[in-house]
Amino acid sequence: MLYKVEFTCAIRGHHVYKTTWTPVLNEKLKCKKDNREEALSHDKHSVGVFKVDETLVGHIPIEISRIIDYFMQENEKNFISAMVVGPRKREIGLVVPATFSAYTNDVRVADILSKEIMKIKIKYSHFELKYEEDKNKLRKKPCLDFF
Repeated sequence: MLYKVEFTCAIRGHHVYKTTWTPVLNEKLKCKKDNREEALSHDKHSVGVFKVDETLVGHIPIEISRIIDYFMQENEKNFISAMVVGPRKREIGLVVPATFSAYTNDVRVADILSKEIMKIKIKYSHFELKYEEDKNKLRKKPCLDFF
């Protein structure tokens, strides 16, 4: 049984990766820790967004990277996928809008992640983060739409 927490924000850093990646609407990507020295020097919780072939195409915004990093460290089976939901745009550099889906088999972890995302949405009013609490009510149902 998997629980899913979903939110929408930007994949940052497209201005760096635009020569190696052209985003496509509904393209599925995966997220994992970016342990490169360069990434960690900017954000010790750096979480990269990767194509299926492992090509790095951007990063989860620093405003939420800490909680996403902790979520992934909590259990090696926890994972996050992303889906491109709009064309690239200017924000802090070029960004690509995406819906992120975080999956876990632990309802407690899913609940903590939901609460932390809501806190960040309130704390960083400048940060474009879409999160619908009602849509993310955790149900004891199998989640079969993962990446």
